[in-house]
Amino acid sequence: MSIHPVSGAVVALWADDPRWLLDALDERRTREQERWEPPRRYLRGSEAGETCTRCLCLSAMGHRIAHDPKLQRIFAIGKAVEAINERLMGRAEILWDIQVPMTIGGHLDDEGRFVRDEGSGFPPVLGHADMIVKRPTDGRV
Repeated sequence: MSIHPVSGAVVALWADDPRWLLDALDERRTREQERWEPPRRYLRGSEAGETCTRCLCLSAMGHRIAHDPKLQRIFAIGKAVEAINERLMGRAEILWDIQVPMTIGGHLDDEGRFVRDEGSGFPPVLGHADMIVKRPTDGRV
């Protein structure tokens, strides 16, 4: 049995450094990350523990730091699975809505701004539901 010259080269590269392909992809993924996006008027939940005011200000102005490539792969896989499920739910006619704003301790005004409900007893939280489905038996959402 003979080994194809190309596949033999790949096997040799893999034996020499089994992470070479992953490292090459991670380097590209890191270089292609966007570093700026539009400014926003809120903090993300993941920023709640940040103690550096400079980091918080830069984040609100739109600056983004490079994320770990492994974390990016995990999120990319999650987004792909979500897209597959969304299409499948649509074809099954059980998808009611997507990316629905959800609030606790407040509401969105007519201009889409979050307004805290005083006395609600809940901390103000603004988020979204990826998908809302309805049961086919009775149409309940």
